[in-house]
Amino acid sequence: MLLLQDCIAGCKMALESMDDIREHTDDKQLRELIDKYYDEHTGLSVDCRDMLDKAGADIKEPGVFAKMAAKLQTAMKMAVNDDQSQAAKLLTEGCNMGIETISGSLNEYRDADSKSVAIAERLRTLEGKNGGRSAATIIKKNEKNGCCTDLVQQPFMRSCQASCLNKLTKYMVC
Repeated sequence: MLLLQDCIAGCKMALESMDDIREHTDDKQLRELIDKYYDEHTGLSVDCRDMLDKAGADIKEPGVFAKMAAKLQTAMKMAVNDDQSQAAKLLTEGCNMGIETISGSLNEYRDADSKSVAIAERLRTLEGKNGGRSAATIIKKNEKNGCCTDLVQQPFMRSCQASCLNKLTKYMVC
């Protein structure tokens, strides 16, 4: 059940972070993408909650310090650079942290039951899929202010174990 508790805590952390980033998002396409990811994380969170309820286990909340740090980081970065590329970068960073955290949990709780492992793998896959898409969302050239969006590829590597593969993310720079 410890693996599932980490999964639900991760989903809750992601949901809170998406709420914070959504407040700073004016771009319709990026807002729709955040809403889609929010719904996917909500569904996964419900699945975790159902499994934990059936097992009579407690539901783990994200750490208070981690929540405050994420909220503060979002507020500070968006205050300095309140554009859609910054919002996409924050989403990507959150997804990458989610991949790292759930990969560590999978390695720590190797003896977890197959249903818990399947949920954790779904979360890791969701984070990988979302991180790549959010950063690759193209914000079209704004002719009025002369700002253009370039897609810059950066390799992203997490080496939790051999199962945690290299991930290529794209960051938008304006």
